[in-house]
Amino acid sequence: SDGDDPRFQELIAQAIQKGYDGLIVSHGKIDYSYDVLKPAVDKGMKVVAFDTFIDKDGETLPEITLTFQDDFKLAELSLEEVVALAEGDEPVRVLKLWMAGFPPLDRRQTIYKEYEDAGKIVTLETVGVSNFQDVQGDIAAKVGALLAKYPPGTVDAIWACWDEMAKGAYQALVENNRTDIPMISIDISNQDINLM
Repeated sequence: SDGDDPRFQELIAQAIQKGYDGLIVSHGKIDYSYDVLKPAVDKGMKVVAFDTFIDKDGETLPEITLTFQDDFKLAELSLEEVVALAEGDEPVRVLKLWMAGFPPLDRRQTIYKEYEDAGKIVTLETVGVSNFQDVQGDIAAKVGALLAKYPPGTVDAIWACWDEMAKGAYQALVENNRTDIPMISIDISNQDINLM
């Protein structure tokens, strides 16, 4: 659904109406997941949800199998790599690629905030996505503009909560010939491996 919540809900409703035996849902939001999936459960469909929160005023749908990756641990592992870049007792200066409203990214932010609150990280800027049709291009343009503001030696790391954002930052680093800033990201794809 390309991050389009109304379209996401519409696609699920269409699948339920078509009478499939099962439904696999990924990244449904808490705002609507209960309401949109209850008709599937009522119809007797088997439903598996990944990274989807199902709660409406304390009510859940126990018939649905819920699966989650350990975003807290992924964030911790990535942030340990970030803080290892510290020189002495100084906090690491970070350009953060993150946006609210997506359960896995929100869970990763919980851990990031702990590191920030502990004084291990100083966030110089937070960059989010505004164009979901071109995440990489959107982030590349934004990070490229920020790099002009931060000359070599003023940014210790870029931390990306999502590899799609990291790909855009990588593009900006290459285009601006900035080999001085390491980037640590969560998630992996074949494209990421090729860029590495």
